[in-house]
Amino acid sequence: MTQLQVLRFARRFFSGTLLSRITGMAREMLMLALFGASEYLGWFLIAFRLSHFFRRIFGEGALLYGFIPAYERELAGSKREADLFFRDSLFSVGLLILMVVLIGEGVLYVILQRDSNVLIRWMMLMLPGLFFISLYAFYATKLEMGGRFFLPAVAPVVFNVVWIGICLGFYHLRQETFFTLLAVGTVAGFFFQWLVVFGAAAQGLDRREWLSPRIFTAKVRGAVAAMGAAFAGIVAGQFNSAFDIIFAGWYGAEGPVYLNAAQRVFQLPIGLFSVATATALMPSLARAIVEKKGGEGEVFQSVFRSTASLGFFICALMCSLAPYGINLLYGHGSFTAGDVAITTFSFIGYMSGFVFTSLILIFTGAAYALEDYKSVVRSTFASVAINTLLNFLFIAILHRSVYWIAIATTIASMSQLYMLYVSVIRKRFTLTRSLVTSHFQLAGLSIALYFTLRTLFHFPPYFEFLRGTLDQGVRLVYETLLWLGCYVSLSFASGRKELYEWIRPS
Repeated sequence: MTQLQVLRFARRFFSGTLLSRITGMAREMLMLALFGASEYLGWFLIAFRLSHFFRRIFGEGALLYGFIPAYERELAGSKREADLFFRDSLFSVGLLILMVVLIGEGVLYVILQRDSNVLIRWMMLMLPGLFFISLYAFYATKLEMGGRFFLPAVAPVVFNVVWIGICLGFYHLRQETFFTLLAVGTVAGFFFQWLVVFGAAAQGLDRREWLSPRIFTAKVRGAVAAMGAAFAGIVAGQFNSAFDIIFAGWYGAEGPVYLNAAQRVFQLPIGLFSVATATALMPSLARAIVEKKGGEGEVFQSVFRSTASLGFFICALMCSLAPYGINLLYGHGSFTAGDVAITTFSFIGYMSGFVFTSLILIFTGAAYALEDYKSVVRSTFASVAINTLLNFLFIAILHRSVYWIAIATTIASMSQLYMLYVSVIRKRFTLTRSLVTSHFQLAGLSIALYFTLRTLFHFPPYFEFLRGTLDQGVRLVYETLLWLGCYVSLSFASGRKELYEWIRPS
């Protein structure tokens, strides 16, 4: 698998993800414009996050990362055997997820009888969505293994459209009633998202074969057993995410709103760039390892080069333009200038760790392809411990603002990246340290030049939040052109070409 092929797959995923991220951002903008940093919105976001605690375990985590190498081994034998393995894995995992949903509903019901809390009620309503989003992720992975990246990436648009439709149709209701309806709507959205990929991924077997699954076969049990350590790591990561939202709620009812709004913007470059690259890497790297032709080093090196090339550029660009971009997105309706300011600081806290997060996705994908789950577990548990301790220090003891949670996340990401590099990457792959250093220097010089020009020419204050949409848009375009001018000038002066190689590989 050459660099050109990996990047072609990444661009296919990018094109579909772009549409889903745009609709997701529209969903977030509409919610904040309608409800601002309201208490009910904050509680709903907590309920949404906690109700999908298992989502990244069954739907987007170790299960699928472990499924890919096993599926590749079956595919190396015959396409039919691979299809049968997919069917058996799907039904086995589907049964397991149903059990988790039923147990979760039972536990929440018992809690609800003792404490009639709206957060618990919303969690009960949203928990069944776990089944459909996990099925979607399984079907999407099969399509991606066949080189079909666009359809799985664009499917979340359906979920976002359902969410937006509920907002536009029922926002006039009392907030508690509205969010109860929205909780039910999320399950419907996940169901329709799964239907988008169902037909395409179900090909390969006839109806009779599909309806004759073999539950928990030896091959399925072997794949699940091999993923045992990876499950532990993903569970730890989900505790990390849950603790973040809980600490945000500790800060105040509006804390989860600020943190979620910042994460939504942060997930835009993560989804369009980092996840796209990691998604393209995983099947290619697993296939190269199975073939045993020594091509995995070339595949990993090409992806690392692309990630390092654009990672620092994206990080520097978005941190520099954060106040203007977030104000344009969220500075409307009930979301005040003060709300925009805290969201901006939170976003910068997350975005400062963009390169670390991107490389963690790449390094973790490589570890799963090598079936080295224990290294991922150790690094994840250490990262969770560091993040939790820092959150407790910043929020509970020092009483800092909610954006310190984002800063804690970045610090924890740095530690996890280092541990993955030492335990996995350094032992198997060769990386060019000068490549990372040169791009880090280029991004730093671009930021310095940008702020120097702003100071010399007496531009308006960096944190100035205009309210008119036209004024916000003009200001963002102006500042973007200034920053790009600084970066492109320094790029040509230093002779760096990797930025253009990722966009148009040769």
